Amino acid sequence: MVPADKANQNAHGKYRRSTRLLADNKKPRIVLMIGSLREGGAEAQLVYLVRGLVERGWDVAVMTLHGEGVRLEELNELGVLVFTVNLPRFRPRWSPLPWLKLPLVLRRTLRFLRSWNPDIIHAFLFWSHVWARLFVPFLPHQVRLITSRRQTSSDKRDSRLLLGMENWINKRANLVVANSRACARAALRKEKNLPPVIIVRNGIDLAAIDATEGVDLRSEFPALANYRRIGITVANLLPHKGYGTLLRAWKIVHREAPDAALLCIGADDGMGRELELEARRLGIDKCVLFAGARRDVPALLKGADFAVHASDDEGLPNAVMEYMACGLPVVATDVGGTGELVRLWKEGYLVPRKDPEILAERLMDLIISPSLCRRFGEAGRKRIEERFPLDGMIRRYIKIYKALK
Repeated sequence: MVPADKANQNAHGKYRRSTRLLADNKKPRIVLMIGSLREGGAEAQLVYLVRGLVERGWDVAVMTLHGEGVRLEELNELGVLVFTVNLPRFRPRWSPLPWLKLPLVLRRTLRFLRSWNPDIIHAFLFWSHVWARLFVPFLPHQVRLITSRRQTSSDKRDSRLLLGMENWINKRANLVVANSRACARAALRKEKNLPPVIIVRNGIDLAAIDATEGVDLRSEFPALANYRRIGITVANLLPHKGYGTLLRAWKIVHREAPDAALLCIGADDGMGRELELEARRLGIDKCVLFAGARRDVPALLKGADFAVHASDDEGLPNAVMEYMACGLPVVATDVGGTGELVRLWKEGYLVPRKDPEILAERLMDLIISPSLCRRFGEAGRKRIEERFPLDGMIRRYIKIYKALK
């Protein structure tokens, strides 16, 4: 298959301008930048935004630092130019090879940006902030830089070096977009040199969810066939996603409700074997199923009875939005902007992070009360419809882009 960045070059090596922009030169050219196009909340929001901009006739390109990602296919279907930096991996072991490759990668990136000539670069996560900041001063005209805040705490805020890098990026950024009040407050509290900070909450594609038929989880996963109640969590297997707390909570649940099972959906980012061994040690390996990454998440959600999100750190979690959009009651840790989605006793329960006992108690409330599940689920769906429409998010970004031009 021809790489997207090659397919969009003309005979002179220049990147083609979309005819959409030529029809309306008042619209700025946008580069959206992210680490990869794998499954994840930020990646999903970027694809939603790209689709909305393309449908409205905007000229958009996407730059990824690394080539992997299942969402690349979606952007290719939209005819969007995707330029892959192929940034060398500098870890886990030191090697001189990545440093030798770096000058070529820098030159390729600068050549692309000068040729495509964007008006705005919108970077979605920390390392894309860094990469964008390196090139903005060397572009032929003044490019506006937007950076994002999608977590309330992260490695960079625990490291003087990485926090210092963000403060350096802030000196050149024109705007910071946070996806929740909690993320905006965290940035204002911890960072320096900040440009204006505004909030644009995530949106979710309700039409696509409503068009999806639910899956019978007991047929899809034979290991769940004999369980009466099935809970679900959607989160990549990462340390901050709180799987350790969730497994300890499920051990308590299993003692009181041995006919309940937990389905875990998410890509293995290196913790899979460790979590499976922990489930076996806790004696819950039969009722906890790690099913890996899936592309049919809404269909799986519609087959579950309730959802749980035990994360230690969030911005405005896409997974929780999907739970609510699918009409599921939610038990979630009260971190980041999760409380801006789930209100206690209205759409579900909020519990403290790293507290398996309280988490288990609230899960048991949902397991023993289907009527409570229905009430929370209906309220959650209504809240998503009213407060987090996808079209509203896209219109908000368009207003920002036009104001920055």
